[in-house]
Amino acid sequence: MADGDFGARGKGSYELTRFNALRHGILSKHAVLPWEDRSEYDQLLGALIAEHKPKGPTQELLVEELAIIFWRKARLCLAEQAAHFRALQRTTADERRATREAALVLVTTDLKGRRRGEAITDAQRVAAMKALQDDETKARDALNIVRKGKTERAYSQALATLSKEDQASWHQSVAKSRPYETAIKNARPPQPQDLENYIENDILRKYGDRRIELEHHELIKEQSFGEAVDPHALEALARYEVNLDRKMGKTLTMLFKLKELSSNVDAE
Repeated sequence: MADGDFGARGKGSYELTRFNALRHGILSKHAVLPWEDRSEYDQLLGALIAEHKPKGPTQELLVEELAIIFWRKARLCLAEQAAHFRALQRTTADERRATREAALVLVTTDLKGRRRGEAITDAQRVAAMKALQDDETKARDALNIVRKGKTERAYSQALATLSKEDQASWHQSVAKSRPYETAIKNARPPQPQDLENYIENDILRKYGDRRIELEHHELIKEQSFGEAVDPHALEALARYEVNLDRKMGKTLTMLFKLKELSSNVDAE
């Protein structure tokens, strides 16, 4: 058989081997989970085959093993991201105000408003600031109305000017402060002065707290992200990554040794 024929056959054999390793790899059949993108894995495996040009089934299996290790490391990054998201969800819960207060301790020590996830999400923060400005404008307009006219009509106009949420909070405040009177027919209705005090001391102060929170969102974001790092949740992932790195090192060592032996044989 002529050398040219052997070279042509060898080239064709390599192309066939590459195709088989990409499409029918023994290890690759079970490397990709049902919800993962098989084409992305095939591209990774194809790139590694093109780089290492494996000769024979042993080298092919080692290249496949490398592809699986890289694939699992990518999956590990997703697992780490998911762990951070889960911890961050706990950190940004409304009932946990300690994060915000810790972040803004150098800005103010008197924050009574609720902390929300908008303070750490840029897109939501912009929308929240816009809503805050609109509601605060309504509250200030209502305050001016009730200040100028201490009448029942002014009271009604001022109340109607408030946002729906602030109207509801006012009614809840009245019911809570006068639980018995509200049940009595012909009881004294809330007075304009009462609404004026509530707008000034509760509603506008609440908006002031929210404005501080949103304007200093970077502090809260950094504090939240820092608290979301759970060493216990990441410890197992870190150990798994170390094992993958060790396995990758051993696999590469074996592959390079086999390629070196193969080159020496070809040279002889």
